[in-house]
Formats: sequence, C-alpha cells, structure tokens
Amino acid sequence: MTVGNYTLSLTMSGIQSWKIGYESVRECYLLEESILVGTELFDLIAYAEHLVRNQLATGAGEPASKVADLCRNAYSAWLDKAKQQAERIDALERTVEIDGSLEFSKRVSMAEERIESLRNPVVPRLAPGMKPWEMTEEESQQLTDLMNAPPDSPGKLRKMPRSLPQGDPAAIRKLK
Repeated sequence: MTVGNYTLSLTMSGIQSWKIGYESVRECYLLEESILVGTELFDLIAYAEHLVRNQLATGAGEPASKVADLCRNAYSAWLDKAKQQAERIDALERTVEIDGSLEFSKRVSMAEERIESLRNPVVPRLAPGMKPWEMTEEESQQLTDLMNAPPDSPGKLRKMPRSLPQGDPAAIRKLK
C-alpha cells in the first residue's frame, strides 16, 4: 500500500505540474493574440487619423479642434487598455518571451506621443490651390475665357508645364 500511495502521489504531482505548465502556455498564447489585436487596432486608429487629416487639409473635413478631440479620445481609450496589457506582459515576460511585445510597447509610446501632440493641435494651412474662395460670375467668365483662349493670346502659357521626373532627385540632377 505504501508503494501504491507513493505512485499515486507522484502521479498527482506530475498532473499538477503539467496543469501549471499548460495554464502558463495558454496565458502566454492568449496574451500574444491580445497583443496582435491591440497592435492592429492602434494601426487602424493611426490610419483613420491620417484620412481625417487629409480631408481637413483639403478643406472638406471638420474643424481642427474637433478632429484633435476625436483622435485624442481614440488614442486615450486604446492606451487605457494597452497599459493593462503592458502590466500583464511585464509580469509574464519575467519567465517567458512573448512575441510582439516589443512592437506593442512601441505602439504604447507612440500613442502617448500622439496624445501629447494633440493637446495643442496645429491648425493646418491649406495649400493655395485648395483654399475655398468665392468669385463673381464675371470673374468666373474671365477665367473660362482665359482657359479657352487661342495659344498666343496674352495671359496664356506658351508651353505646357512638364511633370516632375520620377526617380532619385540626386540622379536626376546629375543628368542636367
């Protein structure tokens, strides 16, 4: 009986150690999945901010203060959850290496920087060609006449502007 109990206690301890190992591997796997989702979510927020700022630059978007508030709130909400995950990452990384933790920590610092930069948003200046402006019917007619004028009339370009060449600017300069 003593031998049987001894075997039984070895089996129970083996099961217990396997269960602990399994739980830590499962926690690591779930954390890695969570990190991947969090990183992709940050990238989506950054891309959405980029799109909104492009619309703003062309004059087709909301005022800059509303955009800054919207982006700051999105980054703040993401950062709250990310800091909770960062604590779990730190605790678990003492024992195992977690895939994606470096990229995730970069995104956390980028979010903190973006939130800080959005506290005092810079109002983008529109390119002169993009500024909305009003004109009278007479001014509109003058521009239309100028565009439809014959090639040698005053105010009409003698040569059409060429597009910028593609490629490395240093190599293009050497060609001249």
